[in-house]
Amino acid sequence: MLLFLSKIRRLSVREDNGNARGSTVSEIAISSEKNFEVRKNMHAESYTVFLSAQENESEAECGYHMWRQRFPVKAENRVDKRTEIDEWVITLAFPLKERLSRGKHLSPGVYAFLPTEMVTNFLFIIQADFLLASSREAILFDSPWNKGILECIPSAFMNAFVALVKSRTDAPAMTIPSMFHYLPVSPSLIPLLEPVRSGIKDKVLIEDIVPCESHTPQKMVCKPCEVARLKPAFWDILVKARESGVDLKNLSTHGTYILSSHFDKSAYNSVLTFLDVKSVSHEWYAKCIEGSNLVSNVDEQLYLELLSFVADGWQNFSSTKMMQIPLLKYVDRNKNVSV
Repeated sequence: MLLFLSKIRRLSVREDNGNARGSTVSEIAISSEKNFEVRKNMHAESYTVFLSAQENESEAECGYHMWRQRFPVKAENRVDKRTEIDEWVITLAFPLKERLSRGKHLSPGVYAFLPTEMVTNFLFIIQADFLLASSREAILFDSPWNKGILECIPSAFMNAFVALVKSRTDAPAMTIPSMFHYLPVSPSLIPLLEPVRSGIKDKVLIEDIVPCESHTPQKMVCKPCEVARLKPAFWDILVKARESGVDLKNLSTHGTYILSSHFDKSAYNSVLTFLDVKSVSHEWYAKCIEGSNLVSNVDEQLYLELLSFVADGWQNFSSTKMMQIPLLKYVDRNKNVSV
């Protein structure tokens, strides 16, 4: 609640159960605000808020990345109750790591300064000046005002998401994929919010946002449709080959950009399905093995793993260029190893 009430910094609640010793006092406060940044070109601000909670003797803290953006009210969305307002202010809150204990079991939902009872199944919180039903349990979905706000949320989300992923140029490559968990990969528990989810997907699919394997120290990102996954067994071979000194700088030069090894994990399967990221063709493996000269450049143990990988997939590889690649090593009459 404190995330969206600008004039309140601390709340205390005393639960009196009739027993002075058994009464509990809970307190939550904004402990700090950091990294405030204004983005004038899109009428937005971003910052990080840290909340601290105390319940009797225990203390906990969690952070939120906040994105606040203004959008002009369209003529077709104006209503009598908001005639004096010309801008919608939409705030999205992205929790950093685990939420505080009292809230982490509830899915973040929709706020109109105070929380509604709407559980969205999204991993971010939506705050705006929604018109509410008299019970304050939910927003009015048939209101032109609310429809206009909901139509702006995909743009606000995408701007915030791009800022999260791309602005952290100094962040280790392995930390970037975790931000993709903010994508609404699961359907909303409220069917009328599905246009928000599909709108976000439409925007992320055309954005250069997915981290790829790069042949330079500079991070590289591509559109989801330009990136492809590898089989886990082949990733194991490539990681071992790289550790042994094999040059794999041309990994993304065989006609397909390769998804970052930090992202190509089973933990991100649902995210990658949402992004429509496919697997490389069987032909790609032949190009990679030949282009990186893996047969000659890896040690004997890894060479055997490579042969095993090819043999296991031979039914798929037999119709590719793999048939023309020298794969078998032998010792010639001069006792030299050849392929």
